[in-house]
Amino acid sequence: MSNVIVQLLVIGFVAGIAGGMFGIGGGAIMVPAMVLLMGMDQKFATGTSLAAQILPIGILGAGVYYKTAISAFAMRFLLRWVCWSEIYSAHSLPISHLSAAPS
Repeated sequence: MSNVIVQLLVIGFVAGIAGGMFGIGGGAIMVPAMVLLMGMDQKFATGTSLAAQILPIGILGAGVYYKTAISAFAMRFLLRWVCWSEIYSAHSLPISHLSAAPS
């Protein structure tokens, strides 16, 4: 591997560890590190940082939204089934059971 790729991997690894431990964004570490340590232009470093973060985060976010949508569909289906079963049960009860609370 070339020296540039190794440097980028190390910067990304350190940014990921620091982001996970301290809750800071990876760009707060990646951009200054690429500008100061690798001599990149700041705009190029910012674009590289965004490109490195958007793809994995986008894929993970799409997966979570997909899973949530399926969960929401399952909950809607369950709620509809419960409502219909209660309606059916209420129609099958005699009128005497549907009156107001016993006195």
